[in-house]
Parts: sequence; C-alpha cells; structure tokens
Amino acid sequence: MQKRFTVLVLCLLVGLLVNSVASAKTVVTVWAWSDVLGEFIARKAEEFNQMQDEIEIIVEQHPFDGYLDKLQMAQVSGVAPEILRGGFEGLISPYPDDFYAPSLVEHMKSQQLPFFEDFIAEDGKVYAYPFSLWTTPLWYNRVLFAEAGLGDQDVPKTWDELIQVAKKLTKVGADNQVVQYGFVTEPTDFLQVWLPQAAPDYYHTGDRQATLVGTGAVDAYRFFLDLIENQLIPWPVTEWCGTKFLNQTAAMIMVGSWFYGTAQQATFDWAIAPQPRPTLDAPYGATCIASDWRFGYGIDEGLKQAGAEFLRYVYSEPNSVECALSTGLLPVRLEYYQAPELAENHFFQVCAQILPHSTYKLDGTVWDTVWNALSGATNTALWELMHPTQAVTLMEKQVNTALTDYYR
Repeated sequence: MQKRFTVLVLCLLVGLLVNSVASAKTVVTVWAWSDVLGEFIARKAEEFNQMQDEIEIIVEQHPFDGYLDKLQMAQVSGVAPEILRGGFEGLISPYPDDFYAPSLVEHMKSQQLPFFEDFIAEDGKVYAYPFSLWTTPLWYNRVLFAEAGLGDQDVPKTWDELIQVAKKLTKVGADNQVVQYGFVTEPTDFLQVWLPQAAPDYYHTGDRQATLVGTGAVDAYRFFLDLIENQLIPWPVTEWCGTKFLNQTAAMIMVGSWFYGTAQQATFDWAIAPQPRPTLDAPYGATCIASDWRFGYGIDEGLKQAGAEFLRYVYSEPNSVECALSTGLLPVRLEYYQAPELAENHFFQVCAQILPHSTYKLDGTVWDTVWNALSGATNTALWELMHPTQAVTLMEKQVNTALTDYYR
C-alpha cells in the first residue's frame, strides 16, 4: 500500500512538473487576416514552436472585412493581441532595441522618401516594421509580342512608347470590335502608377492638405484619358483586366507583384518590366506596404522580447525569400534580393530595380483616406470624361475635404 501511495505521489509530482514546464512558456498571440500571407505566418509559427520550448506563438486569422475595426475595438478594450498585423495608427509600442535592423524603413528615411514617418515614434524608435510589399510592374505576353514582330527590346519605357506599342498590339475584328487589346489598365492604376510617377509630392504623411492642381497630376489624368479616347484600353471596365491578360486577349497589363502566384499557372510565355514613365528620370509608381507588424500597446518587456524572437525568425532571409517565391509579396530587406533564389529570378530583379525608386503607400493609415477620396473622384471624372483641369480640381477638393474630416 505504501509503495502504491509513493508511486501515486511521484506520478502527481511528475504531472505537476510537466504542467509547470508547460506553463512556463511565454505565450504570444498574433492577429492576422486570413489570406495567403496569413497562412504563411501560421505555418512559420508552427515551425517556430517546434524549434524551441520557451515560447509559444498562437496565430489567429480573421476575415479582412472589418479586421481593422475589430483591432481598434480590441485595443480600446485592452484585449488586443501581443503582435498585430496591419497598419493601424495609434498602436505605438517600440520594438526591443536589439530587434531593429536596417531595412526599407532605414532606406526610406535616408532617401527622405515619404511615409517612413508612419513607422517612427517621436523618440526616433521604430514601432512598426513593414513585412511585405508589392509594386506594380508591367507584365507582357512574349508570344503576342513576337506575333506583332516585337521582342523584349521593344517593351515600352515611356508613356509615349506605351501608346505606340499598344497600337501595334491591338487587333480589331471584322465587326470593328477589339479582339486583342495591346494594353489593359484600370482606374486604380491611375493612383498606383500614373499619378505618383507624374506628381510624387502631391501628399506626404501628416500633411493636412494635398496639392494636385498645377502639378503633374493633370498630365497623368490626360494620359489616362487619351488611352480611353483612342480606344487603346477597354472602357468602361466591366471585368478585372487580369482575366484578359490570362486568356491572352491583352498583350500588356499593369498589375501588382502579388499576381505572381496566379501568373505561374499561365500556359504562355510572359515576363515583366518596370512601368513606363512620363520621362526616363521620373520615379516609378507607388510601392504599397501590404503588411506590417507592431506590438500591442502596453505589453510588458518579456512579451516584447518573446515576440521579437518570433519576428526575427519570420524576417530571416530564408523565410522572407520563401514568402516572396510563394506569394509574390516582396521582402522589405533590400539586401535579400541578393539571395540566389531571387538574384537568379528575372521577376524579382525587376522588382528590386523598381523598389528604391518608387514612392510609397502604407495601408491602414491616413493614406487610406487620401486614396479612397482620390478613387471616388477619379472614377467620377473618368466616367464623365471630364476635362483634365476640371478632373484634377475635383480630386483635390475631395481629398482635402476627406483630410479635414480625418484630422477633425
């Protein structure tokens, strides 16, 4: 009986010891929305949890619709997770000093590019870290180029060249209907490519007003209008233009690098090039910071350090490269483009050429207010085929009204 009692006590002690060891883990909860990147982060969390016994990362994925509102409510209620995905202002909690390393943020700051302020606290510390980017290259169908007697050397580099090449690639049927477009584009491209190329300084983070009238914005709108009026692009747009490119009824398209995963399934020979620009010394279009990570406000230093350990793992070169290759979302560490898998890949080298010479946009901040107002005004102007000066005046007015409401 005494022996059985002793064994029972030992079993209880072992159980308590096991539970004690398990409970000693530092648990860090991560919120993300449920897309390909969210799934990637969840896989990396599983790998990280198996690599060590001291930290457990729990990834909770949520639908994107309503995500930022839910995040804000959680923050106000004091129940926000330790690590947050998504650019939401006001969640300032600097990373541990030993986590930060030079990245796109540092490059943006050194080049005095807009938007780096969104990642910098007043004391100069980085409190948010961009995780993935996407830029908008020009995609083209090499098969359709060859049929028109064109090759890689003929890919347009300027707006004027784009118009001329698009004309050569456009095919019209017997009923005078276009059966193959030389180029397809959508109003979002005006915001992501044409406008930031022609007027890169129309707005900077923190400005209470945007300046569009009297800038290159007029030229950018006029260029888009010319594409419509010369019937070089489908208008009005009734379906996503990517479908036309994939079914080979369009020879060129402007679409984000996130398209890479889809394009890999295409059965024809395609390639990408930097966007045509108004002039060869103009900047490329906007690079969108598709996702960033921050610590929840007010968490203790131990949780920050544990969270930083996970982020170090996720941000390591192998994982950043793996993410890019599987999603088309680009690394923020510019030196990672020298990794063999990316250095030997034409797609990623073109993106690497574009990135340092782009303007930037950060989702989830005041830039959403600016772009939403611009989008509405642009759609109205193009639908009504407004005169460029009238259209840009409308855009400036609507953006500044939205900014006034935002900062009220």
